[in-house]
Amino acid sequence: MAFPLRDGEGRAVAVVDISIGELKALPPHENKEIQRMLKLLAKAHREVAREITGGAEKNIVLEVEKEYEDARIDVLFDRLMLLDLRENVGRLDARAFAEIKSYKDPPKVIHDILKAVLGIFYGDSQQQDRFNEWSMCKQMVNPDLVRLITSYDPTARLNSLGVDAKSLAGKLQNVPQGAVAKHGSLPAQYLFNWAFVCLSLIEHTEKMCETRPGKVVSPQAKSEVVTDMGKGRYASPQNTWTRSEMTD
Repeated sequence: MAFPLRDGEGRAVAVVDISIGELKALPPHENKEIQRMLKLLAKAHREVAREITGGAEKNIVLEVEKEYEDARIDVLFDRLMLLDLRENVGRLDARAFAEIKSYKDPPKVIHDILKAVLGIFYGDSQQQDRFNEWSMCKQMVNPDLVRLITSYDPTARLNSLGVDAKSLAGKLQNVPQGAVAKHGSLPAQYLFNWAFVCLSLIEHTEKMCETRPGKVVSPQAKSEVVTDMGKGRYASPQNTWTRSEMTD
């Protein structure tokens, strides 16, 4: 599948080639997700183009962008994904989370997602052990959690202290491809994607800090950003280990 990447005036400046494996066509909801990702990519391109031509001031949002201004391109796409997911989670209300909280014995994938999300905010090992109990875990799904998610900057050093990013990412990477979408829980899909983007940004920030005081270099990936397309995958514009699940 090929899609044009257009500038602000609608002119095609590049073509994005997406492999969907053995599939001949994507289901409507997956095609919708493709369109969302392409819009974010086009937005990233326009932002960079405006800055290069001097047509706009730099849009600095995250702490790491302030400290490593010359390396902002390394986190640009993740930052746009983060802001998009913040908005999506912010629109969820108590009714949207009711299904998750109604489980007496939740699917493992749902429990693992919540433990990873909560592990970002609560780094204490004893606290994380308590989240192995579903009754404790689901109590944390409330408006306070939504507020934390919509304001959290994973690149701020105080926010990332105590976060075992590799361990939490490992838990999410063990989630089978398509498992989140299979359960049909929109909040779980948003939380899954948000957690992976945050962990990706934490890793980027750590790698940037390791290069100080010398020249900041682009962090190299350990794996790729992939979006589940049934049997196929497509790589994100950035080399991180973020994986995005389909959202309706």
